Amino acid sequence: MMEDVNNDYPTFGYNGTLLNDTFDGGDLGVEGTSFTTSTNDYCGTSLRSFEKSYRGIHGFTSLIVCLFGVQANILNLIVLTRKEMINPTNAILTGLALADLLNMVEYIPYALTYILPRSNTYSWALYILIHSNFSQVCHTISIWLTVTLAVWRYIMVAMHTRCRTLCSMERAKWAIASAYITSPILCIPIYLSFSVTRVPSTLLLLSTGRLPH
Repeated sequence: MMEDVNNDYPTFGYNGTLLNDTFDGGDLGVEGTSFTTSTNDYCGTSLRSFEKSYRGIHGFTSLIVCLFGVQANILNLIVLTRKEMINPTNAILTGLALADLLNMVEYIPYALTYILPRSNTYSWALYILIHSNFSQVCHTISIWLTVTLAVWRYIMVAMHTRCRTLCSMERAKWAIASAYITSPILCIPIYLSFSVTRVPSTLLLLSTGRLPH
């Protein structure tokens, strides 16, 4: 059965438009001054063949990595939060392990979509948007705490006479809290840059030559 070309399909937009080539939508009977299609590869055509070959194994490999990472980070949290292991450095490592754990737990449903069949619905597109934003926040927290840990260790080596004062447990808690509070705020421009928009199927036919399933 041929799909109705008047249907609307959800897609991602950067600042309210689709990515790459722009064209006037007036001739298609679509409201709006211009639209952008995803005809060209965002990262260039040179990586297109690699993307096609890797897509078939990405779901399995990322699922294995995430399942292993979840277990490893849970063990990290169990060990690092034991009474005899509590110290400023391990407190930062605990915050880092928690951020990585949240990132991997959230990525597992996304990895399954490469293995299990799915449909391009509005709720699915909305999940992808939330997934990308949440992952970005978790990565930012991880990077923040990794840099904090590097500075922490530099102070211990270069300023060993002052490290007990500068690298106290109270300062470690402030560093962890600042990472978890500030990172979502710093990612606000990303939240505002992308959105899910219902795009008429005529645009998808023009840009891809096919309708989503």
